[in-house]
Amino acid sequence: MVKVNFEDFKNRLKQKTNDIVNIDTFGPGLSHKFEIVKRTLKYLLLENTQDPNCYKNNSPERIHYEKEIDDDLASCMQEYKDQQIISELIIPIIYINHSEEQIPIGYFSIQSKTQSFTEKDVQEFQILAKDMIERIKESNTIKTSEQFSILEISKGGIRIKVENPHLIETLPKQNDFIFDIFFKMQAPFTVHGITRWLALDENGHLILGIELAGKSDLPGERARFESNIELLASKEST
Repeated sequence: MVKVNFEDFKNRLKQKTNDIVNIDTFGPGLSHKFEIVKRTLKYLLLENTQDPNCYKNNSPERIHYEKEIDDDLASCMQEYKDQQIISELIIPIIYINHSEEQIPIGYFSIQSKTQSFTEKDVQEFQILAKDMIERIKESNTIKTSEQFSILEISKGGIRIKVENPHLIETLPKQNDFIFDIFFKMQAPFTVHGITRWLALDENGHLILGIELAGKSDLPGERARFESNIELLASKEST
């Protein structure tokens, strides 16, 4: 339901503007600037792509392009000029779970050939991002006390077995969803998962292969998650 909601909002925005609009999850193959947006949870704003000063903003909530993405400003400015892009804005879409952890599940990307974006535009799109999150929560939440068996897990993906008949029917209809991963005696890890493949085993149980597209970026949480994965791997190898 995440991608369905993203597509709906994108189509609505495209009807209101001639700018280049994209709303999507943080999938593989994105350029470095999107990885920085995802990792830092900060927004990228270039009011004027031909003004070097716009690449050097020191606001704590805003990405400093020259320091964090690319210090070869001449090449960056030329690339934008070749594409006739006057201004650019990228805003992370952040899901906040029950533990107040921030999970980056996607982004707004807007490029304009006719106008310059400002901090006012940033605020408007941040409000829209929050509206999207609330809509996703309303349409995407499936509450169940049943736990899924983890058949295989790595830092980037997980394979689970679903035995609940209702979920066997409904989960294949969703391309992605948000769920918790539990390790013994620890607080859960909230993740944004994208279904990459599915199958039924010989008993009719649903097997899902899920890419872990978004995880908590709280200090220490990513390291704690990866430490658990490494510990499991070491136990399996012994």
